[in-house]
Amino acid sequence: MTQTLSERLQEVRARRFVGRARETGQFRALLDSSSPRAVQYVHGLGGTGKTTWIAHCAPQAQAAGCRVYWLDARSIPAEPPQIMAALGLAPGSPVPPPVDDGQPSVLFIDTFEFWQSLEGWVRDDLLPQLPANLRIVICGRRPPSPEWKLDPGWHELMSVSQIGNFDESEAKSYHGARMIPQAREGEAIRYSHGNPLALAMVADLLEREPDAPLDHRVDRETTRQLVERLTREGVKPEQREAMQVAAVALEVNEQLLSGVMRTRQGAELAEWMAGLSFMLPGNNGLFPHDLVREILMAELMSRHPARYNELARRVFDYEIGQMMRHAASDWRLAAAQVFNAVFALRASPGLDGFLVVNGGGEMYVDLPQPLDLPVIEAGIARHQGQESLALFRHWMGLQPEGLVVLRSPSREVLGFLMNLDLARATHEQRAVDPMMQDLWNLAAERGPLPEDHAFVCSRFWMSLAEHQASSPVATTLSSLALGHTIMHPRLAEMCMVLSCDAEYLARFARSLRISAPTFLL
Repeated sequence: MTQTLSERLQEVRARRFVGRARETGQFRALLDSSSPRAVQYVHGLGGTGKTTWIAHCAPQAQAAGCRVYWLDARSIPAEPPQIMAALGLAPGSPVPPPVDDGQPSVLFIDTFEFWQSLEGWVRDDLLPQLPANLRIVICGRRPPSPEWKLDPGWHELMSVSQIGNFDESEAKSYHGARMIPQAREGEAIRYSHGNPLALAMVADLLEREPDAPLDHRVDRETTRQLVERLTREGVKPEQREAMQVAAVALEVNEQLLSGVMRTRQGAELAEWMAGLSFMLPGNNGLFPHDLVREILMAELMSRHPARYNELARRVFDYEIGQMMRHAASDWRLAAAQVFNAVFALRASPGLDGFLVVNGGGEMYVDLPQPLDLPVIEAGIARHQGQESLALFRHWMGLQPEGLVVLRSPSREVLGFLMNLDLARATHEQRAVDPMMQDLWNLAAERGPLPEDHAFVCSRFWMSLAEHQASSPVATTLSSLALGHTIMHPRLAEMCMVLSCDAEYLARFARSLRISAPTFLL
């Protein structure tokens, strides 16, 4: 029978995997139907091999007859509705939910630190409603909060372990699996301090350059030097450019590399990157380990800032183009796609003081409830005054469906966004709000709006704490606004109201290459 690429990958991973006997033993015990445990929580610093360990355990679970689910928290917004949908637990979800049909199942949740702020909700609401035959493995950088142990139920049902650096024996086993010359083992271990990521990059380097010198430095400097050598020495120019794209974009795949780099070698470059020890699999492609991304970005910004600006713009254009070609049915999904595009611009001049990319997942989008309105109105009155509050109430009476809120894990309202369709309003209704009437008149100067088309305006939006100042809340609301307007099926005009001075506004517009006829501010 012909072997598939997936099978080859599993063979290589199994051959190179070493250590983690304690964690793997706990996992095997978790699979035992007689085990009292239901959850295994594994935590450790970045670069210690948590994702690699999951990739080692998943085939074991399948071989034991288990159905396997794998969620990467970094690619799913930290919002209860989005997480429920990813598990098939939300109405209309495109994936089937886990079921108790007699077949044992395992759910792996990787990079849990991106959902850490929802830890209480995961513990108290999400996990208890999952089927009893489902075993759950949670991997993240932070240890579980004390509430798990204080709860007598979870204290009995959950095991906790910490993954650290390899000891000397494990490090030697790893280098043996990578066929590193025995004469270089001790030097490599001292150089890497047993950190699995650093060990893997040392092995990559010595496979390519058996006599490469290794200096003994601190961990971060070790990683920086390894990244520089692996991405500059003996690497083709197009491969080096692909690594720069990987640093800028949230994830890369064959299609993105081909589109952004304007090359026909996207598949070849993606395959090359998949073989690099510091590139990890995501939901839609590959991404560099966080430490590696940070180092690559620092080098790109310090040595080639113009190159960063060009790549960031290309990635942004590609992501928005993909979203426009594959229109999402849910504007919140579109907003998540906009976030992927905005992520690339996070260090752009003009936006570095506006966009604050939040990787911690400390908020989620929701529909407003009656008790939210007094909170929202108090925020408008505080930040924009009574006149603005009167206009908000005016539009709420006409288009209340345009309001969404941003909540904390405790359901507190952190901010809100209200989108209007000015084309649905009459002249008299627009005239109540002079700014909206002026925008309508400006658009009309270029010609009448096509019939049945929309003029969408993000009229009211703010963080209740920081108004429209740079913050994770403001960045998320901006992404929501863009996602909602861009994905409108009959969009003709769009605008967003910002409270800032003219110079800042012009700099912001230039950074996004916004022109007045298409995006009015």
